[in-house]
Amino acid sequence: MGGGREQLPWAVAPPYRATSRNPALWLEPSGTIVWGALGGRPAGVLLWNAFPWHPWGARGPLSNHAPERPLLAANLHVLERLLSELGGARILAVGRTAQAALSLLGLEAPVLRHPAHGGAAIFRAQLAPHVAG
Repeated sequence: MGGGREQLPWAVAPPYRATSRNPALWLEPSGTIVWGALGGRPAGVLLWNAFPWHPWGARGPLSNHAPERPLLAANLHVLERLLSELGGARILAVGRTAQAALSLLGLEAPVLRHPAHGGAAIFRAQLAPHVAG
C-alpha cells in the first residue's frame, strides 16, 4: 500500500473513478464514530446502509443528503434481500432513515441516534449495551 490509497481494479476503470484527489485515505466521519464505538470488536457485526447508494448533496460527490422517501422506498429491495439472508440477526436502526426503511418493510428495531451532527455521544451510549460482553 505504500502510504497511498490502494487502487482496486473496479475503482480505476470507467464508469468508476476516485471522488478525491487526496492520495491518503479519507475516513467518513460517521463511519469512524461507529467503528470506534464497536471498540475493536466487529466480529459478528454487519453494517449496512438502509439506502445502499450515495445520494450526492449540493456540494458534490463528497457530500450527501438523506434520500427522499420515494427514493428510499424504490430501493428497499436491496435491504429486504439482505435481511432475508440474515435469518434471526438482531437489527439496530442507526438514525431515522434506517428506522423509516425498516418500517416500510414492516420491521421494528431499536433506534439509535445517528452519530452525525453532534449525535456521537448519544450514539455511543445507546450502542454500548448492544455490544457489551
